[in-house]
Amino acid sequence: ADKIRQLPIRCQYAIKLLACVGSKCNETILQLFMREEEGFHDELSGKERKSSDDSNNQFLMLDFAVDEGLLQKEGRNYNFAHDQIQHAAYSLIPEDERGRLHKHIGKLILIYVSDDEVDDVLFLAVDQLNRGAAFIEEEEEKMDLAMLNLRAGEKAMSLSTFLIAVSYLKAGIGMLPEGHWGKHYDLSLQLYSLYAEAEYCIGNFQEVGHATGVVIKQAKSFENKLRVYAILIKSLAAQKKAAGCNTHRL
Repeated sequence: ADKIRQLPIRCQYAIKLLACVGSKCNETILQLFMREEEGFHDELSGKERKSSDDSNNQFLMLDFAVDEGLLQKEGRNYNFAHDQIQHAAYSLIPEDERGRLHKHIGKLILIYVSDDEVDDVLFLAVDQLNRGAAFIEEEEEKMDLAMLNLRAGEKAMSLSTFLIAVSYLKAGIGMLPEGHWGKHYDLSLQLYSLYAEAEYCIGNFQEVGHATGVVIKQAKSFENKLRVYAILIKSLAAQKKAAGCNTHRL
């Protein structure tokens, strides 16, 4: 951390941004959020900001960190030379500012990415927004994030990364406001139904029972309940089979 503090202020800022997204990141993605937006550089550096640097200048700062041995550059990827350096850089961000910076990064990614490339950065953008969820207060913004989590959950399911899907879908459900089955019925139905399926895929049958129970109680039509009924039947069959296997072993 001491070595990072000795770097130029803008270099420290660039390293902190990189630390927020992980141990490494591609130039193309970095360019989406390597922007010193008004206010953030001031707060993170404690210095007065006289001008706005563009992303190219930020890359010069990352290259400086490479020269100092803190980062490595392999092709178009920047990565921390060691995990401890990333942790040190992240620790220099005030705790009460971390969530807001994650939200800031997530929003910039979605603002500047082209429509046909959104899917490529979906997980990263949603991860950042979820880590900044405490700073999302407006209901409309929360619903936008809930829908993004649904989209990320669907993508994770298609990749058979079921634990990751559960994480996104649970986060999406957590964004729903009180009375959401009345105000946001379709989104609620999709989130809970897919969440039940994802939990089934990882064998968490207790949570399957909870999620399907919610849908069965709240869904407006039998057709809307069919999906979770099918999941519940498969879940009960799997539990019965597992119980039979255990009995046979005894």
